[in-house]
Amino acid sequence: MSKSVSFTTETTYLFSIDVNGSALPKESGPPIGLAKTHHTILIEKIDDGLTQRNGKVRKFDHLERIQMLKKLYDAKTLALFCYQAIDARKERIETKEELERNEQLLRARRLKRAAEMSHYSRQSKQRRMMTQMEYEQDESEDEEC
Repeated sequence: MSKSVSFTTETTYLFSIDVNGSALPKESGPPIGLAKTHHTILIEKIDDGLTQRNGKVRKFDHLERIQMLKKLYDAKTLALFCYQAIDARKERIETKEELERNEQLLRARRLKRAAEMSHYSRQSKQRRMMTQMEYEQDESEDEEC
């Protein structure tokens, strides 16, 4: 017997926009995202038909972000948000550069260690060969006697 799950209602929470540090845009402008609390709850009955939603995220440019946040904050606070966003972008770039430098150092260490191990391995092999050659010479001298 197969099991199934069905839902009869959907609940949608609507949020206003607000400053959100986790939604930092790549280029410029303050980070916008969802407000901390919702302002509306919509509860609707689910139809039997499947509804398809557009999953694209809208991208806003610097001026659009400022216009949206002007309704919530004064100019000085908006400028502070922009400076904080600039600092966060700089830190991300610095972190990326640091990670790349660390990766290069790690690669260099691995290459150096591999070269050292190869050199050690050759020396060890030469010693074994010399020992074996000496052993073979001793056996041949014993046979001559």
